[in-house]
Amino acid sequence: MARGFELDSRVAFAATRVLLALSLLDYNLRIIAPRLDQTFGVESMVTLELVSAYTFSPLFWLWDSPLALRLVFAVYLVALVCLGAGFYARLAHLVALPLAVALHHASPDVIHGPQQRQSLRLWVLLFVPIEQQWKIRKTPFLKSLERGCYDFRRWVAVLGSAYVSSYYLFAGLKKLPDPAWLEGRALYLLVHWTPLRLETDVAELLRSSPGLSMAATYLALGFELLFAPLACTRFRLVLPILGLIFHITIGFTLDVGHFLTALLAWYPFLMAERRSPAASEFSPGH
Repeated sequence: MARGFELDSRVAFAATRVLLALSLLDYNLRIIAPRLDQTFGVESMVTLELVSAYTFSPLFWLWDSPLALRLVFAVYLVALVCLGAGFYARLAHLVALPLAVALHHASPDVIHGPQQRQSLRLWVLLFVPIEQQWKIRKTPFLKSLERGCYDFRRWVAVLGSAYVSSYYLFAGLKKLPDPAWLEGRALYLLVHWTPLRLETDVAELLRSSPGLSMAATYLALGFELLFAPLACTRFRLVLPILGLIFHITIGFTLDVGHFLTALLAWYPFLMAERRSPAASEFSPGH
């Protein structure tokens, strides 16, 4: 695979920052915002007495104030916009991270699984420079943080690749004991299952063709099991393309929520260059 397909690590981390912000904005604006009062506060589906018995969030102090909770949520959304736009991105990141954690712990039974991976990536961004590319204005008083994490960028790219690879690997391994996957019947069953059913042309094609659904079942299983081995080779650079096709196809086949954007935002780690870091490349200016 030509090295030209690799991304400069500064571009890769900027892409991760933008994709992460867009994914979180998409989820929070479309899923959480319309149900904000049912997710947090006295009208929420999870009572404070129940959730506070096994977790803690600073938002519990604001539980009786819908206005305060809405203000916190609005600040979080503004921080995500600034993070994605590259406008004081590091400051926005340091605001968004604790708010994301606080929001999650305030309603852990409501926040969906993909968003936990998004919160993890917010933590990962602490260790890479995110203001070197695709920015409007840098955070002047946090340049030392950007410079301090610059030398870690190679290893963060490797570890980020390892994380997303292990996610696919374990997703595939846990399917192996299921006879439906081994016999190629899994997708045929899933496209008929009411909680995941979609009325699309792709889904209808799989419902009407057991043979095609069997082939798709084995392709999906093979993709998940082979992702990690391929990520250890130069073919890792084509995995984002295959992954994009894989998740878009699933999106037209099954109602699996926001896993598409949650996982795609990890892909720039796969494409980041692996050469040794050079501090001289760090750009401290605006």
